[in-house]
Amino acid sequence: MKLKESLLEYCAQHVQDRITRLKAELANIQASANVETKSSAGDKYETGRAMAQQEMELILRQLAEAEKQAAEVARIGGLRKTDIVGPGSVVTTSQGAFFLAIPVGEVALDQHTIFVISPASPLGQHMMGKRVGELVRWNIRTYDILAID
Repeated sequence: MKLKESLLEYCAQHVQDRITRLKAELANIQASANVETKSSAGDKYETGRAMAQQEMELILRQLAEAEKQAAEVARIGGLRKTDIVGPGSVVTTSQGAFFLAIPVGEVALDQHTIFVISPASPLGQHMMGKRVGELVRWNIRTYDILAID
């Protein structure tokens, strides 16, 4: 369970760092838009304002997704260990170890290399509901499930 707790902590920090960065970007864009408003006139002002608005909308969508991921990580923290692969499972396979939480990618933690993937990812979907000893075929690979923590 120690590895799983470390992975959850890593994911929570990863998402929180992303939220902090996105909020800072949002504040910078807003500050730039305010300066643009005070110093520009005419078409240049309108173009700059429209571009700033588009950037803000993009960042707001990314921020909403990051906050959704933070909620998913928090929910996983309350789940118990099961014999079936589900959100929060650490799945050891013949092709490596996977933590089904949020899309992060490869993580080196506690002398382990773990692929942190979303349960909604293609591989995650194929793993969901499987048990130790079952095979998962995805792309050209076959994953033999060796352990579920």
